[in-house]
Amino acid sequence: AYNINGSSNGTLASPNFPKPYPNGQICSWSITIATGSKISLNFTTFLLQSGSDVDSVQVFDGSDVKAPSLGVFSGVHSPPSQGLLSSGNQIFVLFKSDSSNSDKGFE
Repeated sequence: AYNINGSSNGTLASPNFPKPYPNGQICSWSITIATGSKISLNFTTFLLQSGSDVDSVQVFDGSDVKAPSLGVFSGVHSPPSQGLLSSGNQIFVLFKSDSSNSDKGFE
C-alpha cells in the first residue's frame, strides 16, 4: 500500500514498471490532495494481460474500496484517454494481478 498526500502532482506505476509486473500482486495507492481540490488521473502507458477476470486496475472516487467506483480497467478495457476525475480530494487505486502471465503494466 502506498499513501500519497499533499503533492500537487505525481506518478504512480505498477511494480517493476516498465518491466513486466510480478504475478500474484495486490497493490493499492491512496491519494489525498488539498481539501477543495480534485484529482485528475491519467495513464500514459496501460498494458495489462488480456482476457477476462485476469489482471485489473480499479479506481475508487474516495479513500478506499467502499467509495464509488470510477471504473475497472484491464487488458481488454483501457482507462479513458481523457483520464479520470475525482469528485473530491481523494482517490484510491487498486491493482491486482493473477497467478500467470503479465505485461508491461501502467504509469
